[in-house]
Amino acid sequence: MSGTPSTVADGPANRRRPIAAWLFLVAFAVYALTMSRTLWTTDVYGANWTSWHIVTTGSPWIDGARIPDVGHRSTELLAIVPTHGGHTAFGRFPGVVAATLPAYVLLGSGAMSIVPGSLTAALLTAGALTLLFLALRRSLTERQALLAVVLFGFTTPVWTVSANLMWPQTLTVLGIAGMAWASATGRWWWAGVFGGIALWGRVHAAIIVAVLGLAVGLRRRDPGIVLRIGLTSGAFLAASCAWIHWVYGTWNPLGAYDTGTVGANADAYTMTVHIMAVLLVVGFICNLLVKRVDDKHHMTDAQVAKGA
Repeated sequence: MSGTPSTVADGPANRRRPIAAWLFLVAFAVYALTMSRTLWTTDVYGANWTSWHIVTTGSPWIDGARIPDVGHRSTELLAIVPTHGGHTAFGRFPGVVAATLPAYVLLGSGAMSIVPGSLTAALLTAGALTLLFLALRRSLTERQALLAVVLFGFTTPVWTVSANLMWPQTLTVLGIAGMAWASATGRWWWAGVFGGIALWGRVHAAIIVAVLGLAVGLRRRDPGIVLRIGLTSGAFLAASCAWIHWVYGTWNPLGAYDTGTVGANADAYTMTVHIMAVLLVVGFICNLLVKRVDDKHHMTDAQVAKGA
């Protein structure tokens, strides 16, 4: 039957690729044209400034450097923190800094600007929409998958937050969309890679990666899935800890928000981790309780054709 997900999924590859490519190009164009160029928040500015400073000086630390755009904003608002090595730095997760380094290498060698960071956010979010479309297309028709992605990308805070400035949400949206695509296509190494990208944006995403690997591995009785996701995402977590040790002088993956540096912020993140852990465990149990629909409720091909 034409228009069914199975028919779409089996269609010519040269017909499917242009839709995904056009989705990426149009989304990136819209996001790039509407991204923030002068308006910024202190969190975003801190991440972008650190990227620019690494590219121009090789150092992630502030240590008395002049930041004219900051003006009279307080150090508490800016999350400027003392590190364990005696430096001062912006307290941010490593992903939002590392992801924009290529853009600052290409575009930001002069005066500090948030434009390279905003362009990176637009590019990564357009990629996230494309990956989500490729995942949904395996269960929906192309038209339905495209509609769902357009609604997700242009009627939600994905446009005004993730695609607008370089937030941790930018990386977590990309990582989760990538995990959805990798899971839908059985690419479990890639599921671990995208899980690692998500946890570089927010280390709390490690819980999501763990639940995905364990749930799918148990459901399919395949420990290889758990191993592939665990190894790749674990490598990203180790690299994140190495970055945090370089900048903040601690191996704690929450080192940028550690009680020894930011105090109250660490308590807020600890509470967030606990809440996420509880919700994801509940979701994991609920997922295990879902059973296969009994065959008596399935429609035959003749009934499907008659209904169409």
